Amino acid sequence: MRVLAIALVFVASVAHAQDVKGVLAEFAQVEALSAKFHEEKTMSLLATPIRSDGTLHYQKPRKLVRHANKASMLLDGSKLSFGDAKNSQTMDLSSQPALRVLIDTFVSVLGGDLAALERVATVRVEPQGAGYRIHVTPKDDKVKRLVKAMSFDGEGAKLTRMELLDANGDTTVTTFSALTLRKPFTSAEQKQLFRIGG
Repeated sequence: MRVLAIALVFVASVAHAQDVKGVLAEFAQVEALSAKFHEEKTMSLLATPIRSDGTLHYQKPRKLVRHANKASMLLDGSKLSFGDAKNSQTMDLSSQPALRVLIDTFVSVLGGDLAALERVATVRVEPQGAGYRIHVTPKDDKVKRLVKAMSFDGEGAKLTRMELLDANGDTTVTTFSALTLRKPFTSAEQKQLFRIGG
C-alpha cells in the first residue's frame, strides 16, 4: 500500500511538471504581443480601489512597455525607465534585486521561460475554467517582504488576468483584453511604442 501511494505521488508530480511545461511552451512560441489592460489596486488604507487603464506591448527577449494615464514604464534588457513625456527616470535592475525578481517573473511567463521562473519562484499550474492558473510563489525572503504571491490566468498563449498579493494583504488585479499575438515589431513600431510618454 505504501509503495502504491509513493507511486501515485510520483505520477502526479510528473503530470504536474508536464502541465507547467506544456502551458509555458505555448508562451515560448510567442515573439511579440499587444494588449489593453484594466488594473485595480485594492489597499486597506483606501475605501475604493485605484483604477487605471492602458496598453501593453511585449517583444522577446526583454522589451516591455506599459502606457497608462499619460505615464509609461519601459523595460529594455536590464534597464527600467518610468515617467511621462516631460519627466522620466531610468534605473538598472541589478541595483534593485527584489524589483528585478518581480519584473523577471512577469517577463518569464510571457516568454515561456520555465527555467528562469523556477530559479526565483515555486511554480504550479491548475485548471481554471477553459484555461489555467499559474501560481508563482517567490523563494527570496526579500521579495516576500514586497509580494507574497502572484497568479496568472490564461488560455493557450493568451493571458487574461494577473494578480499580485502584497505581503501586507493589498492586491493588484490586472485584466487583459484585445490581446494580439504577433510577429516582432518593426523598427518604426518599436520607436513609436517602446518609449516613455507613448
